[in-house]
Amino acid sequence: MTKSSKAKGPVVEMAASSIDPERERKWRAEDGLRTLTEAERIRGDKSLMGDIEKARKAKMKELDSIQCDVSPRTMGKK
Repeated sequence: MTKSSKAKGPVVEMAASSIDPERERKWRAEDGLRTLTEAERIRGDKSLMGDIEKARKAKMKELDSIQCDVSPRTMGKK
């Protein structure tokens, strides 16, 4: 079997002009509103916020444990 006779997968083409900028903007605004609404709901849940704070502290501790060697050359200093 030669290269030219191999079966090829489906080709999917999307035209950039098919995206309606107004529709995209409206969707992004609605999605942002959903995100902000969920954030406000979370902020109002004291128990969940306590768990979030514990998770934040654990993540910070994890990140602090990562060793990062810094060279003056990489910092732009001579």
